[in-house]
Amino acid sequence: MIINFFKKKIDFYYPKKNKILIYDDVNANDLDCFFKNYSKLDVRKKYFYFFLLLKTFVKKGFKNFYFEYQVAVIKYINPKLVITFVDNSLYFLLLKNKINNHNMKFIIIQNGLRIAGDIFDKDKKFLKKNFKKLSVDYMFLFGKPDKEKYKKFVKGKIIEHGSLRSNLNIKLNSNKINNNLRSLTFISDYSFPNLGRNSIKIFSENKKISWEDFYSCEKIIIPFLINFCKKYNYTLEIALRLKKNVFYEKKFYLDIAKKYNFKLIFKKNSESKNNYKRIDNANCVLFISSTLGYEALARGTKVFAFGVRSLKWKSKLNFFGWPLKLSKNGNFWSNEINESFWENKILEISKTNQNDWFKKNNKFINNIIKKDLGNKKLKQLLNKIV
Repeated sequence: MIINFFKKKIDFYYPKKNKILIYDDVNANDLDCFFKNYSKLDVRKKYFYFFLLLKTFVKKGFKNFYFEYQVAVIKYINPKLVITFVDNSLYFLLLKNKINNHNMKFIIIQNGLRIAGDIFDKDKKFLKKNFKKLSVDYMFLFGKPDKEKYKKFVKGKIIEHGSLRSNLNIKLNSNKINNNLRSLTFISDYSFPNLGRNSIKIFSENKKISWEDFYSCEKIIIPFLINFCKKYNYTLEIALRLKKNVFYEKKFYLDIAKKYNFKLIFKKNSESKNNYKRIDNANCVLFISSTLGYEALARGTKVFAFGVRSLKWKSKLNFFGWPLKLSKNGNFWSNEINESFWENKILEISKTNQNDWFKKNNKFINNIIKKDLGNKKLKQLLNKIV
């Protein structure tokens, strides 16, 4: 029996036993091609098993109650595999050590960039303090920069495989791309300021970073791109991030562009397959700190990265390729405000044949983010475990 109680679902049955348990349902559907029969553990405090809640309270009291409840649910289900896309969950990183069951394997699959304001920034003290307790069996990460971050704090075998979702969506018709197309595609990082533009967007390096400061570099980059496009007769497309509040995302860019008498072209966000089409068919993709930008790089699309998001608060955490020690300016990135370099490099990239560009940069790209079409490495491991 399941009842609704203050927008929470209370289940008066015990969870079903299963060999596979997905921790949190973020991107869980992406695993449907690997296995169909699995259970999911809600960690958003929307769904509870009443008797396991009660047992947790009786045995543990209120101390670390929700974590102890998660442990109780996992022990009861007793899976062979516990897997999550929420790779920045501190709770998940503590589970293997807490449960201490050698027959139960724990896997994280990286879901996005881990940069300023994320786990290796705002939670750094916790990571250092609990280093001996943080472990998983396997970490499927984008590439070397992420490997360098995780290996400092989390024990487990690291497998560089790129983006699972991108690996599932094969790039098509790459030979049909018009390399002479006078067009730039900028990937938006916009998020809606629910509490106002002066509200705190992130905490980074013990500093409070407001929404206004976080997005201040767009007010430099977008005018630069508009002037570039007007000078060289290019169009500028904005690949939108949001599916809701799209009006406000468009307005954010239109407000920046309104004094330049220039038309911006907006590309809607949609399901993942169509989402990748936006970058696969682009002549040149530009981004600041977008996961989709790194995925475009792995997919062989010509890109240019503005690694300047965190310069406002004098931080390197959003530099392209961080924590790798790269030069400030490279073949397809810039980690400083340098408009003359931006102009020359973007013009060069946009005019270069895509296949020639990829051949020239492939070795370096492979050092930043891997590609494993069909996620063969993950499939092979999952078949061994379950």
